[in-house]
Order: sequence, then structure tokens, then C-alpha cells
Amino acid sequence: MGKLNFLGLFLVLASFAACAPTDLSKAKDWPRKNYPQIGVESAEVRTKWKDDLLYVQLDLSPTPDGLHSGTSTLLALLKKPLLWVEFKDEEKFSVLEIGVMAGDITRHVDKGGQEIGIGADLSWPCSKQEYLGLKSWTLRWVGHLESSPKEETQR
Repeated sequence: MGKLNFLGLFLVLASFAACAPTDLSKAKDWPRKNYPQIGVESAEVRTKWKDDLLYVQLDLSPTPDGLHSGTSTLLALLKKPLLWVEFKDEEKFSVLEIGVMAGDITRHVDKGGQEIGIGADLSWPCSKQEYLGLKSWTLRWVGHLESSPKEETQR
């Protein structure tokens, strides 16, 4: 291989390396959201990726309607997710959904012992390519959490 061809190949490889994220195991903070339909003023998601696993930290405050202590027992017994953290690609297609089970939830309390929110630390199988394709997130929930009925939309 001539010097010019080798130099060209080196420059191409260097440009790819410059465009790629350097350390996917560093935490990424996603945009904060609110979900007034279930009484959540602040929904925060933080992720990192390592060894084909996506790690997710979810924090919601205040605690969603219907998820205060003792109200999620039925779904816990049925082993159904209470919430889903849904990740979407650039075109807004759902590419990854992670169910949040009752056992995943940690309750946050203030100094007086009053519940002020919930959190969950989750992990899910995810390839590096999938992780790099995640562009947005949303929260989904089962109907019993809603404090007011959903509006019907025509399709």
C-alpha cells in the first residue's frame, strides 16, 4: 500500500473515531418531562450502556396517582408492569420498552417520612447499535393511574 493510500485510510478511520461517542458507560441525562395526566410534575431518566446492557434510572415526583404505598398490590400480584419507559428512534418509532414492576420501585420520602416520589433502577439487554439509535423517551402507564379520563382521538 502506498504512503498516500495509507494516509487516506488513516484519515478516514480517524474521522469515524472522532464522530463516535467515546464512552457509552458515562451517564446520559435525557430531557426532563412532566405527565399531568397522572400527577407527575417531574419525570427524569438517566441512562448508560455497558456490555450489551442498558442501565436506566427513573425518578418521578411527586408519586404518580394510584401508585402511593399500598395501591399497587393487585398489579404486583398479577406480575404486570406498573409503568413502561419507552425509547424511540429518530423517526419516533418505539424501539425499546422497559416494564417497571412493583418490585423495581423505590419510594422517596422527605425528612418527615412523607412520600414525595418514586424511583427505579433498571437494566435491559440492548446492543450498542440499539443504544446509539435511541433519540427520545416517554413514559407509559396502565389506565388506573390516570387522575382524569383520556380524550378519545380519531385515527
